[in-house]
Amino acid sequence: RTDSEPYSSLDTQHLKDAIGRRMQQRDYVYREEMPDLLVNFDFVLEDRTEVGTVPAGPVFMPYFFYGGWGGRGGGFGGFYYNTWMGYDTVVDQYTRGTLTVDLIDRRAQKSVWQGVWIRRIEEEARKNPAATIETAVGAVFARYPYRAGSNLPVAVPSSSSQEKAVERK
Repeated sequence: RTDSEPYSSLDTQHLKDAIGRRMQQRDYVYREEMPDLLVNFDFVLEDRTEVGTVPAGPVFMPYFFYGGWGGRGGGFGGFYYNTWMGYDTVVDQYTRGTLTVDLIDRRAQKSVWQGVWIRRIEEEARKNPAATIETAVGAVFARYPYRAGSNLPVAVPSSSSQEKAVERK
């Protein structure tokens, strides 16, 4: 989780800076006194374990029989193959990152937009949290269509990442 005042971690500062840049791209101006919009964000890293089963693939087992079909007759009757599908248990342990950004109308005290980014966090991403945060914020705001003071969609330069985010209005 992100931290709270008066302490501010590097990750929190990266989040504030990245969100601020995305808002400025849309002509919003940061103002501490009486802002029109409040921005709330939450970034959570969660260790997860998922257990499931997967088909193990066919196993061919030869069966031999003597005496012909049904035990009648004499001599070697032949053999046939039977297939058996087994199941393997698979355990997947990973870290999931979730970034939620809410834009709140200060006067109405009501959320007007929410964007959510959920992704598996690989070891490489953990080594460079600033880049991961930038990617996550970019993915969330790629779905925020408005420019300050307008209901018209905005064209914002896309990031190099093709990350997906979920938007909630």
